[in-house]
Amino acid sequence: MGSPRTASPRRTLLLALGLVLVTVPLWAPPLDVTGDDYDYRAAQVAVDDNRLSIPGRHPWLAGVEGVDCFHEQSPSRRCGFESRLLDGAAVRAPYPGVRHVAGDPTLVASERYVAFSGDGRVFERTTEWNDSAEAYVLGLERADASRVVDGVARPVAQYNYPIRQTVKTGSARAADPLSEPELVESSGRYYVVYEAGTRTFLSANPLTERLLEWVAVVAGVLAFRRAWRE
Repeated sequence: MGSPRTASPRRTLLLALGLVLVTVPLWAPPLDVTGDDYDYRAAQVAVDDNRLSIPGRHPWLAGVEGVDCFHEQSPSRRCGFESRLLDGAAVRAPYPGVRHVAGDPTLVASERYVAFSGDGRVFERTTEWNDSAEAYVLGLERADASRVVDGVARPVAQYNYPIRQTVKTGSARAADPLSEPELVESSGRYYVVYEAGTRTFLSANPLTERLLEWVAVVAGVLAFRRAWRE
């Protein structure tokens, strides 16, 4: 009785290649090899002497979520105004059409807190209504930097994988852009995660992608046929 026929290495290789090619429509889309990839970076936020700082050079970092004006690349008009309120100064702001406001109104700012790079002090925005002047009084009050960062930062476990990986290793690549930097807490330390550019391996083109998948499937079928003949 003869021994069973074993597959040759060439036939095994063709079978494996065929399997990979015919399953391209299943495994290729999750890999997301087309379109833009976004580079995430992490920078540690230091709190020292009741001031915030981000040691090192981070040219792509523009702002910190939850703390307005901090680490802006170029000062906005809003932050230029806020700088006038430092050191206890206050500004009256008569709002056109407003003559009486009951209770204790508060203007909702984009961020509750303000800080400035190079200075590091953290302030809370304040808004009061002055009846006699019929105007808002806008000011800044010094806030505890540690408490602000602890209150604004979210635990790293609440974020998706790219942000968790960025905090862990310092950088990561993601398929989605980061709308604004995120302040993240991990093991008692604080990090700001920001986007540092994009990379494109293959331009996104759905029609071309479907065509390539079809070509791969056909090539896989041909590989199976070749293996069958071996």
